[in-house]
Amino acid sequence: MSLEWKLHFRFVISSSPEQAAPLVYSRTEEAVQRVAPRELAVQVMTWDFPIKVLGTHPAHVAKGFQMASIGSLNI
Repeated sequence: MSLEWKLHFRFVISSSPEQAAPLVYSRTEEAVQRVAPRELAVQVMTWDFPIKVLGTHPAHVAKGFQMASIGSLNI
């Protein structure tokens, strides 16, 4: 059996800053309602970062770092 983990990032970036600002629709004393543009030129960048998850006992981890440690395992 094999199990793989990864973090998946998706960045959406506006390529034209002047279109990124929403238009003011209505203004009252308490609030301002804004409407976003119907279309917006964007660039999408994706990034997958692989992760290795290793199950181990805390005492084994301490040996890898060569630090003094106390570990216990209750079953």
